[in-house]
This record gives sequence, C-alpha cells and structure tokens, in this order.
Amino acid sequence: MSELPERIAAVDLGSNSFHMVVARVRNGVPEPEDRAREMVRLAEGLGGDDVLDPSVMERALDCLGRFGQRLRGLPVDAVRVVGTNTMRVAKNGKAFRKQAEKVLGHRIEIISGQEEGRLVYLGMAQSSPKESGSRLLVDIGGGSTEIILGEGFEALEVESHFLGCVGWTKERFKKGKLSRKRFEDALLLARQEFHGTASRYRKKGFVQCVGSSGTIQAAEEVIRALELGDGLSKKALRCLVEKLLEFELLEDVALPGLNPKRGPVFAGGLAILLAVFEEFRIEKMRVSSGALREGLLFDILGRVGQEDVRERTIQSFQRKFHVDVEQAERVETTAMEIFERAKTKKRLEAGERGAFLAWAARIHECGLSVARRHHHRHGAYLCRHSYLPGFSKEEQELLAFLVGTHRRKVPKGAGQGLREDMQKDASMLMQVLRVAVALNRGRGFDALPHFGARWEGGKLVLEVPEDWLEEHPLSAMDLSEELGRGDPFR
Repeated sequence: MSELPERIAAVDLGSNSFHMVVARVRNGVPEPEDRAREMVRLAEGLGGDDVLDPSVMERALDCLGRFGQRLRGLPVDAVRVVGTNTMRVAKNGKAFRKQAEKVLGHRIEIISGQEEGRLVYLGMAQSSPKESGSRLLVDIGGGSTEIILGEGFEALEVESHFLGCVGWTKERFKKGKLSRKRFEDALLLARQEFHGTASRYRKKGFVQCVGSSGTIQAAEEVIRALELGDGLSKKALRCLVEKLLEFELLEDVALPGLNPKRGPVFAGGLAILLAVFEEFRIEKMRVSSGALREGLLFDILGRVGQEDVRERTIQSFQRKFHVDVEQAERVETTAMEIFERAKTKKRLEAGERGAFLAWAARIHECGLSVARRHHHRHGAYLCRHSYLPGFSKEEQELLAFLVGTHRRKVPKGAGQGLREDMQKDASMLMQVLRVAVALNRGRGFDALPHFGARWEGGKLVLEVPEDWLEEHPLSAMDLSEELGRGDPFR
C-alpha cells in the first residue's frame, strides 16, 4: 500500500478466545469502530497427541465465518490475522489453517511466542499513558504466558512460557475437580516455571508492572465486584483464591464479575497470575486495555508508514552476525535491478514478497560467522531459529530458504517448510538472488555488465554481452550453472 488505508483490521486467534477489531484510521492513528470476541477455547481441543479435536475445529470455523463477513471488502494488506500457541503446536494445524483461511478470506500468520510478546507490548504501550522507566508486562493467554521487559514503545526482552489458563487448568485440575492441594500444586509448579525469568528480570529492574488480556482483566473485575481490594494486588489475589476454593468443581465456578464462559478455566489462570506476583515480587499490577490485536493494528500502520520493524531487525541481524555490509549492498543492488528489469513483481503471487529478496540479499552471508564451509546452510539455520522481531514463522522460513539456497546445488526437498502459496514466489526470488550473488563474486573488483533480464516460463533469462563473458570466464561459468535451473518445486 502506498498510502494509509481508510480502515484496518486485526484478528487474534488465541488459545482461549478469538478477537477481531476493525479500526478507522484518522490522522495516522487507528480508532476502533467494531470489536468481536468469542471464547472458542481452541486449546481445549488439543489432545495428548497434540491433535486438534474436529468438534473444536468446527466451533472455531463457525466463529471465523462470522468474522469473515465483517472483514469482507477490506484490502488484503489492511488485515492481519495471527495464530498463537495452540496453532503453533497442533500437529494438524496446517490442515486447520487451510480451512480457516478459506472461511475467513484472509491469510493466517503463525507467530512465535516472542513475537506475540512484542506485539502485546506494542499494544499496551500505545494504549497507555506515557511513563518513564522500564515496565514489566504480563500477558496470560489460553496456551502460553508472555512476560516482557520494555521501555517506552520497545520490548527489550521477551520470554514465552508454555502455560496458559486453558492448558494449565486442563493439566493441573484433572476431571474438573478443584481443591486447595490441586491449586497449591498448580501454583508451585508455575512458580518453578517462572523462576529463571523472574531472577533475571529482577536483576535488571522495572518501575511499573502491567497486565493485559482475559485472565488478568477478569481477576481485577472479580476483585472489584467482591470488594476484595482496590485493584489488582497480591493481597487481593490471595483473598480471591479463598473465594474460588469454595467451589469443588470447575464447571460450578460462578463469581461476581466473572464471565460464566471463563469460569471453567479461571483456576489455572489464577494460579499462573499469583505465581507471577510471587516470583517477580509484585505487590500491585495495573491492567491495560491494550493487547495483541491493538499491537497488530499499530504494526500494520508501521509497515505502511515506512517504519517497518522488520527493517530494523535485518540491520540488527547484520551486526549480530558480522555481515560484510558492502558486499551485501552490492548483491542487493544487483538483485533488485534484475528483479525490476525482468518485471518480476507482476509475476509474483504476492507483490510485497519482493522485499524478502532485498532482506535475504542483506544477510545472505550471515552463516560465515559460523564457518565458511556450508555457510549457506548455517545461514539458513540462523534465519530459521533466531528471534526476528516483526517476522512470522512463515516469513522466517522464506528468508531461511533464500539464504540457504543462494549458492551451490539446491538440495531435494528445499523449501518443504514453505506454505504452498509461497513456493512459486520463493522459486523466482531464489533464482534472482543466486544470479546476483554469482555476478558479484568479484566483491566489487569487477565491473558488472549492462544486462537485460526476462522470464520464460519459470526460468530467469539474463542477457549479457558476449565480450564481457569472454573477459570474465569465471563469472561466465557461474552464470551458466545458475541460469536454467528453473523451478525447484517442480
């Protein structure tokens, strides 16, 4: 998009609830005009084999059908839909996502726990008054808990822990039974999970403590309704635990101010929240209305307004792995010239993927920081497994594919981790990058030829003067090996 859209939308496919927010953009700021939330409890359908139950998937698809109606007509780039913990771990997650995208009408990104934390922090920071000093942000979801240390609008450290209100309730309160022993066991195990993160964050220090999302908001509302205290404090939480333990079955939990649909998973969420208070030595916590979906809205605007966090991420990645920036710039310039001259954007399934060619060119030699031998493979590993703020898991996989195939023989099965609708684009970008790398083998000591470029079917054709090829036999050999490889997915 070349200008700010009139409306943008964010959809958060959480492990407990699905959220949608549609916002009108005024003066560069999103102003929500429509919200929807449904407690789907996706994590509830995750069995011991990490396979989603068909009945729960059907419940989720029904919800997405309703969301899809509201999103109809919005530009593709104005909508972001993200899946979190349950969609990250479900073995049949890909099959479910295909159905979900068809019903919703938009592509779903699967994001890491760290990226989830970054977006939650952004949503909180943009929705809160300006404060000085570092902040601790806690977000308890249905399948994971994100704990972020940040300052201003930037998340400095993010930890994602694999316990959330739905999963923890299911694991620690078997057969839906509630007792003091079960609650204290759940509390102790949660404290053990948070102990390392808490020790590190306490050493760094934080001035404010903020909580966001369903469990924390629900706890505050119940505390106020029961008049247990003025806001969210450790003392009030302990009183709330006593009120909760008056019930013997989770399905019977009914407290003033608590949504009846949240009652069956409230015990696990409360144990997690109290564990955070005790391990991080928190006395009071402020509750923020901003969360993941608000962070997504501001992230959309950042991408449109040339403040894409992914640009900063690539620069940081270059520094971290000591990339030869001058060579990277040469390869990027050549790659983008080939991209433009061959009119590649018109042939891509998604035009914005051209940006990944530039990003891959900037970091294609990052694997040299590990070892020269097979450095393309090392680079692919670094791209795939590093935390890259702003990139979804699928986007990281595309970067890993391009970096891992920029030289040598393309192995069989390369790109199997890519989404099917990315493969055509990935093949074209890979061919352009390989040729750009081959042309710049001289690392700036050889003048590049005047060349033309075009596509014939799935193959890149480069037009280079014969006299230049005769004067540069090594380059001629490299190019003859590169051109004509065609589509590796066929």
